[in-house]
Amino acid sequence: MVRLELTDDEARELATALEAHLHSMRFELSAADIRDFKHDLRARLEVLEKIAARLSYEQGVETADEGWIPTG
Repeated sequence: MVRLELTDDEARELATALEAHLHSMRFELSAADIRDFKHDLRARLEVLEKIAARLSYEQGVETADEGWIPTG
């Protein structure tokens, strides 16, 4: 198990960068045509969304949504 201690500022920066990356991945997923690529991307997105949720929880921040994963 990996443990990483962050200052409050570092945690905020990481959360901001992660949310931006998740947004980009969601857009990429919605535009993807290749089924296997979409499957792999969806799996990566789910892992990163769980990490983002845990980071938000540790910061005491309520998450607005539980993640959006297109199914098409």
